[in-house]
Amino acid sequence: MRLIAFALLGALAGCDRGVAEYRTHPVVSATVAHFAPNVELGGGIERMSVYFAGRRWIPYLGAVTGGGHARFTQMRFVVDDDARARAEIDWRAPLRAIEMVSTDAVNRERTMSEVAIAFGTDPLEGCLAPADTALPLRAVQYWVAPDSAGGIAIVSDWMHQSATRIDSRLWSLWAWSGAFRGGRTLLGRFVPAPCSEDQRRAPVDDGSSTPLVALDRAFRESLSRRTSSAAPGLP
Repeated sequence: MRLIAFALLGALAGCDRGVAEYRTHPVVSATVAHFAPNVELGGGIERMSVYFAGRRWIPYLGAVTGGGHARFTQMRFVVDDDARARAEIDWRAPLRAIEMVSTDAVNRERTMSEVAIAFGTDPLEGCLAPADTALPLRAVQYWVAPDSAGGIAIVSDWMHQSATRIDSRLWSLWAWSGAFRGGRTLLGRFVPAPCSEDQRRAPVDDGSSTPLVALDRAFRESLSRRTSSAAPGLP
């Protein structure tokens, strides 16, 4: 309910916050504020990452920290492509997106419901579909704010044994600023359609990288071996 209240109040203030490249709709800002207080999309990450323990810089993936909210085990601060490709982070770089990774399956549907109510609409569907069959497809339910002012996505492993089954043991809440750029936003090979094995062969042109997907998966698997009651930490 707190997230919904923040979203309703923010909507009255308009949606043009910051320069257009990092514009963030009030509903997106409210979601971030609800789950990651003191984090602001478009702001320099040195001003916010200090609120989370054990931060590390992983080239191509982003700044990775411990969780800042009871539902999330890990936070990932994503800057623009050129800054993310460096061996060391420029902590003054503006935050393009934040990914909050959870090992709490129970709260996935609750989070999905809260975001849907805040946006007042059902999500769009997409798929992160690496060409490598050893890597899982990931179902994407996402909301894009008006005027290229960011959005929210919930990303979960998709189980090919059932076309509708989601493995929610490990899932992420994404929030981003500016225009939705498919795979460039979600750091993977994005197809704007529900997951199916055929999506591995679907043509895409989003600049995503296979090595990044493998690196991302290694981090996720290290988290999945932890219990939700374990102290947050990094691989």
